[in-house]
Amino acid sequence: RVEPYIPTVEDVKRIFEASEGTMYEIPIKLAAQCGLRRGEIVALTIDDLSSDNVLTIDKDMEQDSDNNWVVRPPKNKGSIRKVYVPDDLADKIRKQGYIYKGYPNSIYDWLSDTEKRLGIEHFSLHKMRHFFCSRLVENGIDERAFHTQRVRLSVNRLHDLVPTDRLDHRYAFIFLEAADSAAHLHP
Repeated sequence: RVEPYIPTVEDVKRIFEASEGTMYEIPIKLAAQCGLRRGEIVALTIDDLSSDNVLTIDKDMEQDSDNNWVVRPPKNKGSIRKVYVPDDLADKIRKQGYIYKGYPNSIYDWLSDTEKRLGIEHFSLHKMRHFFCSRLVENGIDERAFHTQRVRLSVNRLHDLVPTDRLDHRYAFIFLEAADSAAHLHP
């Protein structure tokens, strides 16, 4: 079985640069820096971001039987969690006043088009979540910790995509679902 491609740090940095100033910057960074799923990202509102830069993930956007996009509680109660957002990204969200207002599938289209334009091997937005998990493991988080669905770690160990100059004293609470994160940590 061929494992799907997981983006490298260099791939993600190039995607970040390409997204800078676009409507896709925040969703792409939330996927790579916080491990969020597309449905979680597009369901978020500015009210989900606390003053201490913690996002409450308690809803999901998906298509109903009539192909209408609807916001619902997550299918799995274990997906309800709080996720720390790096200060610079939280500042961008506040300045913009919202997280994402576009069509949910447009994020996929933009990512695919950008990968082609940059000559990066194709990967899905969900692979940014796997990238995030693999970076945690590379930085010392034991894979078994994912099975607890709650990992407490020093923010300065997250990864080199998160600026740490103002964050060393902070702690991130990352709740990850073992079924779709730990199983694919190593490409």
